[in-house]
Amino acid sequence: MYYDLYILENIDEWWLWSVYSIGVNVIDLLMIAVLFINKDFLGLIELKRFIFNRSVLQQNQIDH
Repeated sequence: MYYDLYILENIDEWWLWSVYSIGVNVIDLLMIAVLFINKDFLGLIELKRFIFNRSVLQQNQIDH
């Protein structure tokens, strides 16, 4: 948006600006909601546990 507004000096609004603005606000609200409800929407904690447990198991097999 900066490039479009200030470098190209385009003053006409187009649909991607609206999509970007809505997307940024939705992501911000989602981050606030996650802080309050402590819910892992993307499953990143489970993925971390899976990868960590797998690497620990492989390391234990190498050690023994």
